[in-house]
Amino acid sequence: MSKQLNDCGGLKADILSEKEYNELIAQDKESSNNKVSFDDALKIARKLKKNIDGCDEYDKGYMFKSSADELTIGGEGACCVLKDTGKAVNQTEFYDTYKPQFIKSIEI
Repeated sequence: MSKQLNDCGGLKADILSEKEYNELIAQDKESSNNKVSFDDALKIARKLKKNIDGCDEYDKGYMFKSSADELTIGGEGACCVLKDTGKAVNQTEFYDTYKPQFIKSIEI
C-alpha cells in the first residue's frame, strides 16, 4: 500500500491505511455504480494531498491541485483519482498510462 499512496505526490503511507483506502473505494463504487463521483474523488484526494484549491476534470479521472504546487521544486504534485476505480495516481502516470482527455476546470 505504501507504494500506491506514494504514487500520489510522494506522501507518507500513514496518512491513509490500506483498510481505510479500500473502504473508501468500496463506498465510492456502491454509491456511484462503479464510477467515482467528483465528491468521492475529492474525499480521496483530501486524504492524500494538502491545500487543494483546484481540479481539472478529464474523461478518465480528476486531477486535484493546489496553486502552491507551482512554487515548489520536487515537492508535492497533483493528485489524480481515476473515475473507474478511485485509485490515486500521480500526474505522470495519469497522463502516460491513461491518456486522458480534458473536460473542464473546477475551482474548489
